[in-house]
Amino acid sequence: MTEPRPRAQETSKGGAGGTPQAALFGDVEHETDEVLGTSSALPNGGGTVPTDPKAADLFRYSAPGVRSFAINTSTAEPCTGTPTGYLSINGGITNLNPYNNCNNGGDYGDWIFDDGHQVQDAFGPDDVPSSLNLGSPEVTLLDAVGYNFKVSSVPEPGSIGLVLIGLACLLPAIRKRAVKR
Repeated sequence: MTEPRPRAQETSKGGAGGTPQAALFGDVEHETDEVLGTSSALPNGGGTVPTDPKAADLFRYSAPGVRSFAINTSTAEPCTGTPTGYLSINGGITNLNPYNNCNNGGDYGDWIFDDGHQVQDAFGPDDVPSSLNLGSPEVTLLDAVGYNFKVSSVPEPGSIGLVLIGLACLLPAIRKRAVKR
């Protein structure tokens, strides 16, 4: 787990409400998201655009219906200029979150810091802890690449079967106890 430079939280020892622990948790969440599938195959530092994009790259668009694997050579932080890329799960119609598409030291699979406090931000005010919830763009992307976050109040058949097997195993002990009385 490496970063191009220390985050504000780590250098300020917490700053405006943040803590070193929050920085650590944010870093762990960020890197775990990438291991789970939010990272991009676009090469950091420039280079050749890959012919085998990662799953998350399939939801990177520059306009409705136009997938974008182009790299912006700008070194600005936050990323500016073109080409741009954004997360969309409906063919590019809805821009759910802009990608850091620049050669500025952040990963191409990270977000541009917009309104802050997102786990996958490339840069931003890390003196405030980030958080995940079912509405976070990170969770939306993980759901799109194959993780299922639908909440169900009805137990799945496998759980019911496990309970029935457990009860069947207890039945001989219950009978034995009843016979002794």
